[in-house]
Amino acid sequence: MSLQEIQLENNLSKNHIIVCGSRHCLAYVLDTPSFFIWGEHIMEGDEQEKIIISPIEINLKFSVCQVACGFDHSLILESGGFKVHGFGNN
Repeated sequence: MSLQEIQLENNLSKNHIIVCGSRHCLAYVLDTPSFFIWGEHIMEGDEQEKIIISPIEINLKFSVCQVACGFDHSLILESGGFKVHGFGNN
C-alpha cells in the first residue's frame, strides 16, 4: 500500500487536523464541516466491514471543533461544544 496525498482545502491558513484510531483515520479542517474518513469501516446500510484506502468526504451539517478516535469508534464535537456525535462500534 502506498501513501496517498489528499487535498483537504485550498486555504492553508486553516487548521488541518488528522486523527487515527487502530484501523481508521479522520481528517478535518477546524471549525468547518470539511471532514474525511478512511480505513476499515462499516458503512451505513452495510453489515460487512470494508477497507477504504482513499479518503471519502462526509457531508456534515455542522462545523467540527474536535475529533477523537478509539479502537473502532470515533467521536465528533461540534463547534460550540454543545453536541457530541459518535459512530463505529460505540
